[in-house]
Amino acid sequence: MRDIGQIFSAFIKGKWFYVIIYAVANLFQALFSLLSLAMLIPFLDLLFGEKENLVTVNPGFVFNADGIQQYLNYEISQIIINNDNQKQYAVLFIIIILLTATVFKNIFLYISRYILSPLRNNITKEIREELYAKSLALPIGFFTEERKGDIISRMS
Repeated sequence: MRDIGQIFSAFIKGKWFYVIIYAVANLFQALFSLLSLAMLIPFLDLLFGEKENLVTVNPGFVFNADGIQQYLNYEISQIIINNDNQKQYAVLFIIIILLTATVFKNIFLYISRYILSPLRNNITKEIREELYAKSLALPIGFFTEERKGDIISRMS
């Protein structure tokens, strides 16, 4: 595996900016994907009425799954309380967050694919060009002594 890393590191030189943009876009895409999935839980709880008690004490924002879930439950409860116990506003709030998270997830997915496609094609092109130049530099005797299958397997 180390050999493959050394091969690709030689072809990635000068393209680190695109690799970093690709990694950041993938990170944001994953975060917004998790946010959109995490928002489905309070949405379904609110729609199907499994959770009737409202959270009135602010739990504070903690960056973990339970902390985010509790904070979202508190915010949704505050929306319901501030609008005379009508759940429509909370549903509207959840839908807006879901749509926003989905749009951002897809935007970052598009950016990552937009960056990856030319990067991958350029690296493949450079590998093929180098392999072609190497095969042209070999003496004719190499091709007559070796079998075609051996040559193809070495190139691949």
